[in-house]
Amino acid sequence: MRKFNLLITIVLAVACSSEKTGEQVTATIGGIPAYKMAVERLPDMEVPRATHRAMLLNDELTVFGGHTDGFIPSATAEYYKDGSWHTMQMSYIHDGCFASILEDGSVMLGGGCAESFGIGQSWGVEIYHPESHSFTPLCIMDRKRTFASAANISDGVLVSGNWYADDAIELWTPEKGFSYLKEVSEKRSGPYILKSAPDNAIIFGGSSNRGDPLEGIIDRMNGEPYRDTVLDRWMTYSQFASSSYADDAIGEYSYLIFATRRSDNQPGILKVSGESFSELETAMPIPTEGINGAEIRYAGRVIVDRPFRMVWLPGMDSTGVFYAVKVNYDPTFEGGKATMTVYYADISDAKTVVDPNIVLMPGGSLALTGGTVAATGNYFIGNNFAPSAAALILHTGEHGQQGMGKIIFILLAGALMTALLYLLLRKRPEPEPAVATNPALMARIISLMEEDEIFKKKGLTKSDVALALGTNVTYVSAAINTQHGCTFPEFVADYRVRYAQKLMRERKGVRLSDIGDEAGFSNEQTFFRTFKARTGLTPLEWKNQQI
Repeated sequence: MRKFNLLITIVLAVACSSEKTGEQVTATIGGIPAYKMAVERLPDMEVPRATHRAMLLNDELTVFGGHTDGFIPSATAEYYKDGSWHTMQMSYIHDGCFASILEDGSVMLGGGCAESFGIGQSWGVEIYHPESHSFTPLCIMDRKRTFASAANISDGVLVSGNWYADDAIELWTPEKGFSYLKEVSEKRSGPYILKSAPDNAIIFGGSSNRGDPLEGIIDRMNGEPYRDTVLDRWMTYSQFASSSYADDAIGEYSYLIFATRRSDNQPGILKVSGESFSELETAMPIPTEGINGAEIRYAGRVIVDRPFRMVWLPGMDSTGVFYAVKVNYDPTFEGGKATMTVYYADISDAKTVVDPNIVLMPGGSLALTGGTVAATGNYFIGNNFAPSAAALILHTGEHGQQGMGKIIFILLAGALMTALLYLLLRKRPEPEPAVATNPALMARIISLMEEDEIFKKKGLTKSDVALALGTNVTYVSAAINTQHGCTFPEFVADYRVRYAQKLMRERKGVRLSDIGDEAGFSNEQTFFRTFKARTGLTPLEWKNQQI
């Protein structure tokens, strides 16, 4: 009876909670429901910053370089931990640099303005190690660059883009450092560099190296330039705040990017799949006027929240109101149209509203750091001589995952009611039911392994699989653990071993070390050790048995 009373109490509490957490629409913007975000003011950064880089690394909000008071470049970085900012000294100044997250979680920072007042370009490149909060200088680039972009690809890091200087494509590899790769069709600043295939990438968009609009020609890392008619109608913008191509990725070789229609400047979102472009259909137009009728200008990028199949489109109006348009793209996979919700917050009193750096935080909150103080009360115009040190967290909270909270409450209430009936009706104890599985996801994981042979990628992680499938690592682990009864490394190892066995049967004269390399093992020792652990034989012993 005590269990009965306890369950009744919990069910009633859940029911009440679902009512209390229901969202209240506070405005409508362009016919779209809008919700006000809570604003949390963090302690100011140690150094005021503009045209810096910000990202979430090792669960720490981290900022790099930029220029500070007097339009002077800064060679410092900071990370936020335990309620305060901690300053670090970089090897070089990076005011308008590129920042690319590498496979091991470190960050490559490169280039930027060489002098005060945004003048010149610089050579310097370094690696930031989040675990040790340390920097390691690298060799210089093939040419000096400012407002370049970079993307981590299979062969290394691809770099392109420049400001008031010549542009070209170059490639960094650990073995050769930076080396010239090829010329570009259009000189760009802040271009997109998107991986389009295992051994290729496309470079496009941004503005010219002097800030002018571009024609829309697309360069390939490997192959000739080409045009897509979608870019004849839509114009993309410089990605000065993007940290890596994965920021825009919704799946393997699939991305969403911000654009405006050339004919009327209507904002929209484009989908890039491999080398093909298309328009993402939305149920309503993206709003261009805010809650007070002022024009909204968007930041020129989307921020992908893959686990929830949504993107955030940040923007600002001239009165100091910040907007985050949440675009739920999940319906488009079934032939429907993307839906939208708008979130807004007046941050004019923070004086950090002109080009702040924006980072997606866990739970859907948005972190804003630095930027420039509004010069004339018009929050579209900033003063580069007066950067801001402000840092804010804009809490979408339950709004950031609209509907998810209610769904969870309903499911929980249903589960508790089921448990209540179970206790009332059952006559004797029975084993607990098995953990729910996701056969559809497992089928997609298997397809990724068997058809795309993603296991051949060295250093393959759960994050790689989750990114390719547009889900998260928790779901990937759960599917493999519950339906295959093994860990992710064991699951991948089995595919690699089976593939190595296939190669040994078909290519009898090939060296074993080459077999292991092609199967995705990081080195010969790992290949031999894993093979014996999974088969009980060394590769040579197994091969000899096949003769």
